[in-house]
Amino acid sequence: MIAEIAFSLVLTAVTAPVQNESAGKYCNTDQKGFCKDSVVNFSLNRRMKTPRIRVNCALGEVLIVQLPEGEKILGDPAVGNAALFKFKLQEKPLQLLLWPTIPKGSKVTSTGLDGETTNVQIQLASGINVILGLQIAQPEVAVQRLVLQFPELADETAAKKKLRDQIREEVEREFKDREDSMDSEAHDLALRITARDISKRINCTDLHEREMRDLLVVRAQRICQIGEHVYIKMSIHNRSRTLFSLQSIEILSVEGKEMQPLEALVEWEDGERPQLRFDQKKYGVAVFPVTEDSAAAEYAVKVTENSGKKRVVTLDGIEF
Repeated sequence: MIAEIAFSLVLTAVTAPVQNESAGKYCNTDQKGFCKDSVVNFSLNRRMKTPRIRVNCALGEVLIVQLPEGEKILGDPAVGNAALFKFKLQEKPLQLLLWPTIPKGSKVTSTGLDGETTNVQIQLASGINVILGLQIAQPEVAVQRLVLQFPELADETAAKKKLRDQIREEVEREFKDREDSMDSEAHDLALRITARDISKRINCTDLHEREMRDLLVVRAQRICQIGEHVYIKMSIHNRSRTLFSLQSIEILSVEGKEMQPLEALVEWEDGERPQLRFDQKKYGVAVFPVTEDSAAAEYAVKVTENSGKKRVVTLDGIEF
């Protein structure tokens, strides 16, 4: 589908008629053929690889050459008479600023430079080399802005944007369709994995372990080994008037007096971390992988409060 869209747009761009608006008159000129309008619009096209544009400019004024949107200049412009004409490239928006100047140390007056000329070559990324002829003239006949238009490039840019938008819409549609089925697939996969684990091993023991600190109660109700994972069902009960917010919960293996943290996943009954007001309770299940070599004789649960009393409750003695 995406390949068909791309081919269609490329075919449209290739077969589109080429415009050559610059072939005709694009400005009013003086006797030497230099543009004297304040603003000049010039249309580029791919058939004219080296367009020549002649414009007047004045001392003390800047000529702004506005480049087509999506175009780039390769390197710096080449200025024939760098002593008389200066330039500056502006990135955003892409513009070339040109202005004539009296050379340092010269005794020439401003009027004495009238009629002086040079050329500026601007190499565009599209492969077009614009040759700009500049003539110093009086301000009333000077060009302030030269707008280079490129209808073909604009059409190509629009076609590329349309292609990107259509591809993005196609990908988003395919992803949405895939996303809609992911929950169902994930649920089925989880059931299959659980079923395989049960077929290998299942062993559960009811627990009655309990630990409390400052009216924060942690209980362990059951421990099970299903396949290669151990599950511990537990609860947190806040019997204090102070709001409880969970900072962290750790599952620890207990070997004598040593406790080592395990990489455990804890899932709560409503999918949200406990934040308990007075007399509220929440159940959760911790699960972690275990092998014959890594299995511990005893486990512990360490609950740390985020703020308030910053209570820490460690419940040990969890075992089969």
